[in-house]
This record gives sequence, C-alpha cells and structure tokens, in this order.
Amino acid sequence: MIGAIADVIAIVLYSVWILVEHPEEKWRLVYRLGRLLTLNEDPLGAVAGSVASFMDWMPIAAQVLATIAAIMFAFELFRLLAGGAYDRLRTTIRSHLWPNRRRVILIGDGRAAHWIADDILAYHASIGRGVLLTHLRTERTPSTLVHPLGALMVLQVHAITQRCLRQADIAHADDVVIVGDGDSRNLEALVRCSEALHATPSRRTTVHVRIDSPECAEQLNHAVETSDRWRHYCLDVRVFCPDEMAARQALAVWSGTVPAAPQQIEEVLMIGLGESAAAFLAMLADATTPAPAKPRRVNLMDMHPERAWARVKANFPQACAQFEPHLIHESADSDALGSALNDMVARTTGNLLISVSVGDVDGNLSIALRLASMVRALPPSSRRITIFVRQSLAVNLGSLLVRNANPLNTAPELRVWGGLEDSFPVDLLPWEGGVTDGGSSVR
Repeated sequence: MIGAIADVIAIVLYSVWILVEHPEEKWRLVYRLGRLLTLNEDPLGAVAGSVASFMDWMPIAAQVLATIAAIMFAFELFRLLAGGAYDRLRTTIRSHLWPNRRRVILIGDGRAAHWIADDILAYHASIGRGVLLTHLRTERTPSTLVHPLGALMVLQVHAITQRCLRQADIAHADDVVIVGDGDSRNLEALVRCSEALHATPSRRTTVHVRIDSPECAEQLNHAVETSDRWRHYCLDVRVFCPDEMAARQALAVWSGTVPAAPQQIEEVLMIGLGESAAAFLAMLADATTPAPAKPRRVNLMDMHPERAWARVKANFPQACAQFEPHLIHESADSDALGSALNDMVARTTGNLLISVSVGDVDGNLSIALRLASMVRALPPSSRRITIFVRQSLAVNLGSLLVRNANPLNTAPELRVWGGLEDSFPVDLLPWEGGVTDGGSSVR
C-alpha cells in the first residue's frame, strides 16, 4: 500500500514537471515515466546549479518516491516468497529490540481469541510491564492492522505445527495461551506445543489451554498430574474451563453482595444439565464451605436426566456428594416447569436457587423470564429466590433481564453469568508463576 501510494505521487509529480518544464517531451512521457519507476531515469542531472524554485524540487521528490516504491515492492516480494523465513526474521528482530519484555504466544481463532489478545495487551499495560504477543491464527478473515515488529504480531498459518511454533520462537516464550474454539483443536495444539518444546528445550514454559467441557478439563487435569509423559517436557500445563471460571466469578460476586448466600440455599432446581450447568453445579459445591451436614436436594429437569447426572457424578464425585438428586424427565417448555417450582416452594421454607442453562441464549432468556413471572405470582414471603441465567460469549443478557426485572427489587433475583469478561479473565491467569483457580500445574 505504501509503495503504491509513493508510485502514484511520483508519477503525478514527474508528469507535471515534464509537461511544464519540458513540453516538447510530452510525447515521450510514458517512456520517461517507465525509466523513472525502474530507477533508470536521472532527473537530478536535468536540474543544473542550485535548486531555485518549487518546480526544481519536483523531479527530485519523484525520484525519491520512486526509490521508496521500489524498496517496498522488493520487501513485499520477499515477504511473499520467503514465507516462514520472513516470520522468523521479524520474530528475531523484535526479540532483539525488546529483549526484556515478556513473550506470550496466543493460539486460536474466533471471538474469544481476538478478545483475549486485546485483553493481554491491556492487562500488561495496566501493570506497567511490556509484552511481546504473537498471535498464531489459521483463519483467513481480515484482522486489524498491526505493526510487524510491535507488541502484537499476527502469524497466519495453515495449521498449528512444530514448524510454525518454532517460527514464533516458542523455545523462548514465557507463556503459551491456547484459546481456540473446540476442545479437539486445543488438545492438538497442546500436543504440538509439547513436542516443539521437547525438541528445542530452552526454558520452562507455561501453557494455558482452554477446555470448554468441564468433564474433559477434569480428565486432562488428572492426566497432566499423573502421567510421566508431561514431566519430561519443559512446560507447565494449566487447564482452564471458561464455564468454571465464569460460574466461580458469578458466585463470588453474589456471595459478596449477599453474605453467605451459597450456604443459605435450601434447595436447587437445575433446568438443563449440560456442560455449562455441570460447571455451575460444581462451582456451587466449592462455594459452599463447609459442606452441609445433610445433602441438599437438587431437582434436575432434563430430557435425559439419568444420563446427565451419571456423567456429572463420574467427573465431580466430591461436588455431587453434597446434593441429593431428584430427576425430572420433562422439557422446560412444558407445564412441568411451573409444577417443579410450586413443589419446591411448598416443600421448603428457606432460600432457593434456580439455574437456567438449556444450551441456547434465547431459550435461557425465555425460561428465565417465565420463571420470574411465576415467582412474582407466588404469595409474599421472606425467602430469597435467585435465578442464575447462562449467557453465551457473544450475547450479553444483562440489560434485557434488568429491563424485565421487578422494579420493586423484590423476588426473584435475576443474575446473569458467563460472557467474555468473566470466562477469560486474563488477570487470573498465572502470569507471575502462580496457579490459576481450578488449574493444574506440572512441576
């Protein structure tokens, strides 16, 4: 782009100079312009003596701009043909320009990866520490323009391989953050990082890997803690689950607003028991300290509650020990939702918690608003009924729920959890070598 602009300005300046100073040369204008752009024209010789006027500066400026355009064309040609050599060159140059900055490699595409790249830069700037962030991307969608040697450098690759990781200088990276969409891709990237670090050991690198499934995150935590394979590699593996981080953050804010709120819950209604709901239930058990002497009743409304509860119990046995399950094989769109709520209210006198996480954002919003209407129709009481609604990474339901919440600020209490800010809190990642909440470390 810079070379093209320089060429256009050079053509305009040189054409004006030819037409004004040498009108007899107008029939040879194209020939003279071709010599100028190929750096074979010598307009400096035509300007004899001292430069006396603005017109005398025009051929000199055209020659300078044509030289700049030729240099930029050669650079673009080198970048096109060199491929990985160009990436290695600019990685090496900026590492030597800023040798004391923290080096972070971000792997992944999608909304979360783009958001966390900006957040990493903002977080390190807020604590007054420089960072060199290299973003490895496989998608070909347009991205924001970044400086090739600046704090953020984007490398477009076809796939995450050892070769592209070496081009990004993973051997000297302090942290690698894998935040792509899809657990299988993230696990594959983790394996490639471990192989690249094992092949070129230099320092001990921390790899933070995103796993969306809480069950898969638990299994991976167990694997990196017990397997001898990871102990021979120069890396610490830190597993983080966005749903677990968001649920923990939401419950912490709730407990801070309403002291001892998780401990005061008498009964729980889970509408949907997928991955997000399983993470929320596990974090609710962690937030209840000490554990209640008698397991609290949890009502599970799902199309396949037996299968869902068996899966959650197999991966979170300690958390599930705090609850006594009662399965409701019904859809949340049926009348069974109102029956389940009325049964809870008639059976208990204490505070109630309802989790809405059926998988899609519009379904969660619809169910939450229906529940809020049902709760407001109940007889007045001193009990606290709190409805936690799961939102996606892209849609914020907070403003919608506030608009439809009770203006008198009575029951129910609607709380939204999830979103990019709570699911990927960069300040909670162990940049200083600590262990992130819920993560594992291999030493």
